[in-house]
Amino acid sequence: MDISELEARLASLTLGNDEEAADGEALEMCSDLVRNQETNGDTLAKAAETLATCARNKDNREVLGANDELVVRMLALLHEDSTDMKVRLSCACFLGNVVFQNESAREFVADQWAPAQIIALISNVRDAEVLVNVGTAIDNVTKGDKGMFQRGLLASGIVDALTPLLKHKSAAVVAMAASNLGTIASAHAPSLRSMGTGEVMKTIIKNMLKPSSDERVCSSAIELLSTLLNNNPSALESFITGGGIDALILLGQETLSDRNRDQLNTYLSGILALPEVQGAIIAKGILKEQLRICSSGSLATQQIALKVIGYCATNSECLPQIFAKYKIFVKKLADEDAKIRLHSTMIVSNIARTDEYCRRLLQEGVVPKLVELCRNEVDVQFKHLAAGCIRNLAIPPANKERVGSVKDIFGALIEMVPHENPFVANSAVMAIKVLCTNIPANTERFLANNGLSVLVDKINADLPDEQKRIQYEASRMIASNALESCFRAKLVQCGEPGLASIRLLLSSPFAILQQEGFQVVQRLLEDSEHGCNVLVSGGIVPALVLMSASGDATLRVETLNLLKSIARDPGARICTPVLNAHAPPPPPGFFF
Repeated sequence: MDISELEARLASLTLGNDEEAADGEALEMCSDLVRNQETNGDTLAKAAETLATCARNKDNREVLGANDELVVRMLALLHEDSTDMKVRLSCACFLGNVVFQNESAREFVADQWAPAQIIALISNVRDAEVLVNVGTAIDNVTKGDKGMFQRGLLASGIVDALTPLLKHKSAAVVAMAASNLGTIASAHAPSLRSMGTGEVMKTIIKNMLKPSSDERVCSSAIELLSTLLNNNPSALESFITGGGIDALILLGQETLSDRNRDQLNTYLSGILALPEVQGAIIAKGILKEQLRICSSGSLATQQIALKVIGYCATNSECLPQIFAKYKIFVKKLADEDAKIRLHSTMIVSNIARTDEYCRRLLQEGVVPKLVELCRNEVDVQFKHLAAGCIRNLAIPPANKERVGSVKDIFGALIEMVPHENPFVANSAVMAIKVLCTNIPANTERFLANNGLSVLVDKINADLPDEQKRIQYEASRMIASNALESCFRAKLVQCGEPGLASIRLLLSSPFAILQQEGFQVVQRLLEDSEHGCNVLVSGGIVPALVLMSASGDATLRVETLNLLKSIARDPGARICTPVLNAHAPPPPPGFFF
C-alpha cells in the first residue's frame, strides 16, 4: 500500500481523539503496516504516526498495548539507526502513550525494553523531539515499575546518561532529563544521595538556576532540587557549599514568569526556614548584602531581599544586624507592592522580640500600620503576621495600654476571631488575650467592641480537633478577666453559651486550665444567693463532677466540697451526680 492509498483509506475512517476511540479497521490496518517489515518510507511514517496519535485514547491504548508483536516492532524501529527520524519519533510517542495508565502494556514494555538499548539511544540520538518522547516513555514505564526495570536502568548507567542532558540546548530535553532523574531519586535512596552530592547538583546550580533559563528549565530545576534536598543532609551541604543559595537569590532578583516566580517563592519559603541555610546566609555575607539592597534596586530585588531577611529574622544571631534597619521595614508596611508589604510585616513581627525593640517599634508608629493590615488586607498571611506582631508588642507590661489605646485595634482583632483560617483566628485571640491581661482599660475597650459575644460564639462553634486550641485560649482569656465582678456579670448575662468557656476549662485534662476555670466557679458562687442556680443552669455541675473524679488531687477535694455546698442549696435545681464519671480524653495534638 503506497502513501496515497493509505491516506485515502484513513480519510474515510474515524481516527478518534483523546475522548473518542478510533475505528478498529484503522488500528488494524496501521498495525499490520507497521508490523510488515517491507513497509517503509512515507507509508511507514504515516502508519506509525497514526498509531502514536491513536494511543492517546484510553480504549485505543488497551487494544494497541495488547498487540505484543506491534509493540516489539515499535521498539525495534526505535532502536534501528537506519530508521527515519520521523518514524523514530512516532515510535517513541507510541511507547510513551501506550503504557500510560495501562499496566499490562507497561509490564510488557518493561520486560522487552533492554536497559542497554535505552542508554545507547539516549547517548547517541541528537534529535530533541525523539529524546523528549523517549524520556517520557521511560518515565511512564518507571513510575509504575516494581523495581526490576529501574534497577536494570541504574545498573546500565541511566543517571550518567541523563545528567549531560541537563545542559542540553533544548529546554524540553532538560525538563525531560530532570523529570526522569527526579523519579529515580524518589525511588532509589543511593541515587538520591549520589545525585545530591555529585554532578547532578553541580549542574542544577551552575546551568539550570540561571536568570536567562527557559521557564521549563527553571521549573525543572526547582522540582528536582525539592526531591534531592528532601531529608538529605549531605545534599543540603553540597547545595550550600556549591553556591546554591546564592543562585536561588540571584534568580529571584530577575524577571521571571508568574509560574516560575510562584514556584521559587514557595521553594524559598521552605529552604530559608532551615537553620543550616540561615547559618550559611550569615556566614557567607549574603544577609549583609540583602540588607544593603532591600530598599534600592528593582522591585524583584527588593522583594527577594526582604523575603530572605524575613526568614533570617527568626534567627536570634541575626537580630541585632536586622533591627538596625527597623525604620525601613516599618515604612515599607505601607508600600504599594503587596509582596513588599508582606515580607516587611514578617520582618517586623519577627524582630519584635525584646522589650527594647518593642519600645522602639512603638515609637516609630508601627501599631496603626499593623491595624490597617489586619483590617484591609485580604491575604490571610498579612492578618496572621500583623496580629501576631501586635501580640508580641503587647507582651512587655509597659506597652499593653499604649498598644490597646490605638484607634480601632480591638475592632480589627475582634473582626478576625470568626475567620475560617485557624492561624488568623488564633493570632487574633492570642493578641486580645495578651492585651487584656491585667489591663482594665483594655478589657473595657474589648467589651465595648462586642468582643465577649464574638469570643463566646467562637467557643461554641463546631471546630475540628486541630483547632480546639483557639477555643481553649479564648476560654482562658474569658476566665482571667471573669475574676473581676463587672466582666463576670457580663459573662453570666451570656447565659449557658457564655459559661461554655468555663465548662471547657474544667473538662480539660490539664490541671492549670482546671484551676483557672475553678477560680471563676468560686467567684460565681460568692456573687449572690443565686450563684448555685447560675452554675446549674450554665451546665457547670457535670464538668465539676468529672473534675472531682479525675482532676488534680487538691482540686478534687475542693471540687467535692463545692459540689456538696451546691447540693445543700435548697434553691438549686440539681440532680444527684454520678461521681465516678470518666474524664474526656485530651484533644489530639494539644499541649501546654
